[in-house]
Parts: sequence; structure tokens; C-alpha cells
Amino acid sequence: MATVPGDHQDEQTSREQLLESGQSVSAVVRTTLGPNGHDKMLVGEKGKVLVTNDGARILERIEISDPVGRAVVRAAGSQRQAVGDGTTTTVVLTGALLSRAGSLLDEGVHPTTVIDGFHEATGVARDRLRETATAVDRSDRALLEDIAKTTVTGRWDEANTDRFAELTVSGLQAVGFDRSKLGVEAYPGGELGDSELVDGLLIDMETSPATVDDLGSGNRTVPEPRVAMVNSEITIEKPDAVASVTLERSEQAERLRSHEQSVREEAVATITGADVDVLFCQKSIDDTVRNSLFRAGVLAVERTRQDQFDAICRATGARAVQSIDQLIPEAVGHAGSVRRRTVGQTETLQVVDCPLETQRTLLLRGGTPHVAEETERIVEECSETVQLALRDGVVVPGGGASAMALSREVAHHASGVADRTHLVIEAFTDALEQIPGVLATNAGRDPIDTLTTLRSRHAAGDRTAGIAGTGEVVGMIDAGIVEPHAVFDRSLVIALEAASMILRIDEVVSTPSKETEQGDATRARGHGGPDSGGYPWAISH
Repeated sequence: MATVPGDHQDEQTSREQLLESGQSVSAVVRTTLGPNGHDKMLVGEKGKVLVTNDGARILERIEISDPVGRAVVRAAGSQRQAVGDGTTTTVVLTGALLSRAGSLLDEGVHPTTVIDGFHEATGVARDRLRETATAVDRSDRALLEDIAKTTVTGRWDEANTDRFAELTVSGLQAVGFDRSKLGVEAYPGGELGDSELVDGLLIDMETSPATVDDLGSGNRTVPEPRVAMVNSEITIEKPDAVASVTLERSEQAERLRSHEQSVREEAVATITGADVDVLFCQKSIDDTVRNSLFRAGVLAVERTRQDQFDAICRATGARAVQSIDQLIPEAVGHAGSVRRRTVGQTETLQVVDCPLETQRTLLLRGGTPHVAEETERIVEECSETVQLALRDGVVVPGGGASAMALSREVAHHASGVADRTHLVIEAFTDALEQIPGVLATNAGRDPIDTLTTLRSRHAAGDRTAGIAGTGEVVGMIDAGIVEPHAVFDRSLVIALEAASMILRIDEVVSTPSKETEQGDATRARGHGGPDSGGYPWAISH
């Protein structure tokens, strides 16, 4: 909805449209919430298909034309940036707050009163949230695995959920919970059950096929290699668009070839002179140079991915140089061995037993490229959630248990408020109950009956009662369904900020300007961030 100066619509109608715009974003992702959430199939303009139930990925890729809707998406993005999880919960809670706010405005409650009441209720909820928290530390492996399982539940069957949770926690423990030392690599062409935790770094050789041939057939190993790292291309410099070389006689061509050959030989001599066994180059390597290095007993690996390049430097103690001229023996690092490993149809190199850093890699498999990609994304999210819980030091019950517990606490606080803010705080409690309500609906249960049972359990003192994957009401701590305190705490904050921002708006005014036109032109050129390359899925009122 957009208006222009002079188009003075009825204020109430305008506010209703604004609130509906915010709620429409919530309606898109609410069916993806929880372990029984449904997937969305996103179809790009060029026919590319993505199937996912990750609310953050869905919101990043759909094209939202409404400015209020885009504001909600940006708020959800800040949730993911801050804690890496809880995006869908944040959007659902924002939609619920806007829905309750609409009812309050219809009853004549002023928007400022609604905003103040929501602020007061959020403050009470955040204060009470830690009262339901359970402490967690690195030694509590069972609880760490419960956190990981909660993150991945609903993505796979029970056996694979347990396996990937165990793999993730094992990988993090092996590297002292330093995520920079744990690689995650996914390859199609295998079963999920083939995934494993491997020692060392796994280097994808898909961009350097000739190098794999240099290793020969089988799983050949280079024992105790001296490792060199080069940041730039190893090649003969080519003339740019301005400079050019003109050859008038055949003797000049011969001298040019002789010069290029001498440059290549000098590069090979410098590398072998530093007693290098394995050379990792961040960019390309001239074919002739690489073949000469192979004959000299040096394994040359080109186009090494930047994050892997940096990890090899840290682990082996090698110092990256900008050019071959700077390569000296003191810049060379060491490893226990470098071995070839074939994963599905992909050739890899495994760098193991590095002296300066313990490195591990989660080797993930999937039947198709899409499954492998989704598996990698889920495991990355799982790892981030476990680390977040350790940084925060506490976890809270999942499955909507925390939302229901806070709803009761905030309702108790509302009973002591005398003015109309009392109505707003009660509306906030209703919004909180939308979270377990959506979980029950997605699990195929009647939300009214489920919420009635849930309220009874909490009234009886069971503050951990929530919605399990089966849709039944059970104790979340006993069931191992827990999430970092920071995730739900941040959801409360972001939902409040998003709802308050929208409630402060009384009209959307179209203001064409030089800045706007420049921004539109930038997005049209493909530099518009999440809005560019979107999917043909518009939400507009």
C-alpha cells in the first residue's frame, strides 16, 4: 500500500492495511515452524528450484513489494545475524503482536498506549525467561546433543537426527569448540548415513582436476610434506588491454618463447630450492609449471578456496607469500601427511596431523546436490546453535514451553496494572500463546484443545510443558527439547521493535527521489543484496 501527498485516506483504514502487510509475512512462514513444519518450494526466474523449511532462507529469496513487509523481513534478518536461529519464531510473534494490536486499535486504544504496553510486557517476559533456564557447559555432552537434536529435529528421521547431532558435537569437542578449526564439506552421491567426522582438512579438488591426476591412481600419500602457500597466480604475465606485444620476425618469437621458458624454470627452481613437497596456490597455476613441479616431485594444488587456504596456513605454520619471488625456506610449513581421497565423484586431498592446530572436517553426504547442500546448511546451523548455548551459558525449554510460561508470568503482572495498559499486556500474553498454537497446528493437532491442556499443565506447576514432535504435551527438559536462552530472548526483542515500528506509522507516502531512483538502478544491475535475483513471489496489499 502506498499513497502520495494529498491522498488523505481514512487513518483507521490506513493503519489496518499497514498491520495486514506485516501479518502477511508471518502467514508465509508460520507453516514452516517447528519439527512438523512444511517445506516451501521456491522457483526462481530462471527455473531454479529450492525446497526448504528455513524461514530465513525463504524470506531472503521471495520478492516482497510492500514496504512494511520488507521492514519485517529486515527485522527478521537482524535476528539471524544476531543469534543465527529463531527467525521464524520472530516473524510469527511479530505477526501475532500486530494482530492483537489491530484488535486493540479497533477498541479505541491509542497506538502509543499499545506500544508502551508491549514494551512493559516484553520487559517482564525477558526478566522471567531466565527463571526457566538450565545451565549448560562443555562437559555436559548429553545436553549439548539435546540442543543439537532440537535444531535438526524434523529435518530427518530419528536415526539421522541422532547421528548428525552426535557428529556435530563430536566435531566441536575435538577442536575445543573453536569453529574455525572445524570444516564442513558436503558431497552428493552418497547416503546421509555415510557422513562422518574425519581427521584434518579436506580440500575439494574439483577446480583443480589436473592436480589429482598428478597423484596417480589409488590413495597415494605424501608423508611429512613441507607445505608452501602462494596467494597469487603462478603464470606468465599477460599484456593488459593497453599494452601489447608485436612480433615482426621469427627470431623475436623464439626469444619470447625462450624468455617465458626461463621465467617458468626460475619459478620451479625457487619452489624446489625451498624444499617444498606440496604447494597450495590460492589462484591458478600455469600448466607447464605444474607439470614441471610434478616431475620434480612437488604436488601443486591450484585455486584453493580462501577459507581452506587460511586454515592450512594456521595449521601447518606456513606463511602465505604474494608471489614465488618471496618464497623462502622459512615460509614453508609442515604436515603429518597429505593424501588423496575420492568422495563420490569428487577428488579431494586430506591434510592431516598438522603441528600447530588440531583440524577436523565434517564430511557430509547426500543423494543429490540439493540434499547435500541442505545437509551442510542444517549442520552449520546446528553447530552455531550449540556454540551460542555455550556462550550464553543457559538453555530454555523449547516446543513453546517458554512462551507459555512467560504468558502466565506476564498475565500475572497484568492483573496489577490499573489503566488501559492492562488490556495491552493481556493481548501480549495472547500473542505469546500463538507460538505453541502454531506448533500444535503444524503437528496436526487441534490448537484449542492442545493449548487448554498446556495451560492446565503450567497451572499445575509444570513450567517445562510444551509441544513435542508428535504434537503431544510433554515436559521439554525430560524430552531433551531445549534451545539457547539467547534465541528466544532475541525473538522477544526483535518482534517488539518490528511491531512498535509499524504501529508508529500512520501512512505510507511515496516519495520518488534521486536517491530512490539510484537505488532502483543499482538493484536492477544486480547489486541490491537480498532483493536482487528474487523469486516471483510477491506479498502486497
